Amino acid sequence: MMMNRVFILKLIFLLFLGMLTGMFYVHWLESSRSIEEQIRHEVALRSMAPVEFGHHKLLAITGSQGAGSSSSRPSESLERDFCRVSDSFPREQLMEVKGNLPPRLQPSWGMCGQLIAGDNSSLYQSLRSSLKGWESSLPDTVFLRQLIRNCSETYRDFASSSYSSKYEHDFPIAYEMLIYQKKTRVQQYIRLLKYLYRPHNYYCIHIDMKSSSKWTQLIRDFASCFPNIVVTEKQIHVKYARSSILYAHFECFKELMSLSKKWKYVISLHGTELPLTTNREIVETLVKMNGSNMISKGIDSKNLEGEKKKWLTHQVISTHNGRWVALTDVPLGPIPYNMTVYKSAASANSAFSRPFIQFILTNKKAHALLRFLNDVHSGVEFFFSTMNALPEAPGGFHSITSNTELPLVAQRDWTHVILKHRYICKERKVVHDICIVSSSDLPRLYEASSKKQWLFHNKYFIEYDHVVMDCIERVLLQRNHHEYIQDCQKDTVSRNYLDSPSQVQ
Repeated sequence: MMMNRVFILKLIFLLFLGMLTGMFYVHWLESSRSIEEQIRHEVALRSMAPVEFGHHKLLAITGSQGAGSSSSRPSESLERDFCRVSDSFPREQLMEVKGNLPPRLQPSWGMCGQLIAGDNSSLYQSLRSSLKGWESSLPDTVFLRQLIRNCSETYRDFASSSYSSKYEHDFPIAYEMLIYQKKTRVQQYIRLLKYLYRPHNYYCIHIDMKSSSKWTQLIRDFASCFPNIVVTEKQIHVKYARSSILYAHFECFKELMSLSKKWKYVISLHGTELPLTTNREIVETLVKMNGSNMISKGIDSKNLEGEKKKWLTHQVISTHNGRWVALTDVPLGPIPYNMTVYKSAASANSAFSRPFIQFILTNKKAHALLRFLNDVHSGVEFFFSTMNALPEAPGGFHSITSNTELPLVAQRDWTHVILKHRYICKERKVVHDICIVSSSDLPRLYEASSKKQWLFHNKYFIEYDHVVMDCIERVLLQRNHHEYIQDCQKDTVSRNYLDSPSQVQ
């Protein structure tokens, strides 16, 4: 009996010892694999130069001879490892504003995901409440001086914040941005500019003459940090709904034509647009246009009815405050060259081909129409659509087949539309009959961005709800990064492709 007990105890001990040994072996095996993975990961990272986009190497994989070496091609497995380990998003690319939101409501990937999904109404209510009376803790002058203090660092930050393929480099775009001084709004302008900035593109800024000389000079100093950003020498005193805005556009057009011969299209912006597409997606859209202009045609002025007929009459400026305009019954006189005049509010945001810009700068009909619209309410809404309808206009409507639906540069949500649809402009904040989007509109904006319905959305105001840009920018920068990963996996990124800072010519 005693022998049986000893035997059983020994057997139990051996089984227990075997179990411990097995557990130790499994743990050791898993640790070894983890260490091996870590070593392979670190070796892969050491085999790569720092990933720097923009004017630096587009793909920084190098051979065993170090950064910049072209004599050794990395193995396919290393490329796959690179594409895998690179799929971590560099958060430092975001130019977030500084303000008084509580920590739990500071924009984050998780919070933005909830807002975009629209499944947490209490979160939005708390955010909307906190954003009321929001004010940036960084004054405009301090913000601009920080950027100007070290021009080379600012340029490097902007130039390396996004990835651009050779396809995009071969199709440079120009942007014009008409801005004016308003508290904290400069942070919105610069943030949009940083998102759009590519060393191979070109940019013109027109500053409303009403802006202070100090503020204007700071913008000029900032622009001087970049070889491909210019501020118009001449400033126009822009007035709401007056044709002075057309002259501001023309100042930028002239500057851009002189700045470079390379750009294919110029996109007109006002600094209040929310981007919804990546640079590659914009380029793809413009390439499909094949030289045609992206200008909304609008309606023939002959079909205007009721009060709308006054759109093409003389306007008077209110003597009460010198700002608001009133429409009159006084006709403008004969339309020059018997042109058919079209009106489209959406034409304020358009994409113009280079030949079209050359055309409107030099054509006598364009100059005559410009003078004709000088006293019209919102003349900018007539000019581009009318010029684009001329048979001789480069890239005009005649160059597009009748069944082609023109892409929209920037979507606007007008009062008469939002009143019919509760899901559009949920907060119902409207300025000049246009919705100011907020974080509650993120589900719809995200859907439009995913479907590439519009290049931009107009308008958003940083002082009203900056979180809407915080979240959309995360989506777009991540999409840009995925473009890079896809190019890497397809082996379409040039390994030793260098893009030096734009040569202005």
